[in-house]
Formats: sequence, structure tokens, C-alpha cells
Amino acid sequence: MNEYSKFYGFSEDPFDIKPDPKFFFLSESHREALASLLYGISRRKGFVVILGEAGIGKTTLIHHVIHRVYPALFIPPPGGGGFDHIPMADPSE
Repeated sequence: MNEYSKFYGFSEDPFDIKPDPKFFFLSESHREALASLLYGISRRKGFVVILGEAGIGKTTLIHHVIHRVYPALFIPPPGGGGFDHIPMADPSE
């Protein structure tokens, strides 16, 4: 845990590198992006583009939507990790 977490008495580190939807703060711009994503999903549009500077919460917003719309869906972390524990079918069987 970092010094900020200790100083403010956080029980978990909210500044982790991985996006965590439980720390998602819905600002006005995030509300607009969320509305666009939910509209695209509900109208079955092919895809929705969300643009923004690095670190403003695009990935966290997407994880928030996924957990809201499809709470049981497994999403592997960015960078290709997360598949080492998923059993794969053997093509020779």
C-alpha cells in the first residue's frame, strides 16, 4: 500500500495500474460516454468509439459497463494475460 493510502486511511489502494470498476467515479464526461456506450449496446450498433487522453478512465468505463450489463462475463486483463487458467480444448480430441 502506498503512502497516500496510509495517510488517508484507505483499506485498498485506489491507484492501482489495473482498472477496478468499484473505484469508478461518474463525472459529467463519464456520464456522456456511459450514455453513448449504453445506447450503442441497446440499439445493437456495431461498435461505439470512446476517445480521450491516456489515464482519464476509458478502460475503467468499459469495465463498468461490462459489469453492469454482463455481470458474469469474464474479461481478461489488457496485454493478453489472464488466459493461463482457462482450460483450452485439445484440437486432437
